[in-house]
Amino acid sequence: MNAEQVETMLRQFLHREPFQPFMVELVDGRLIEIHRPKVAVGGGGASFLTSTYELVEFNCEEIRSMRSLTVPGNAS
Repeated sequence: MNAEQVETMLRQFLHREPFQPFMVELVDGRLIEIHRPKVAVGGGGASFLTSTYELVEFNCEEIRSMRSLTVPGNAS
């Protein structure tokens, strides 16, 4: 994905009403779960603080895919 595609997709996930958690899969196999819409997006990547105040950053070159997380109790 290029920088513009990544930023567009991230903003689509972040602006859903109501917010729905989502996952970013990186090419190295790491999975980043995003449970809150407080994510800084720009420059082809994103950064945010986890609930334990750890800084997480990733950029467009590292992303394999993004997808919604299934929330227990909300499955059809």
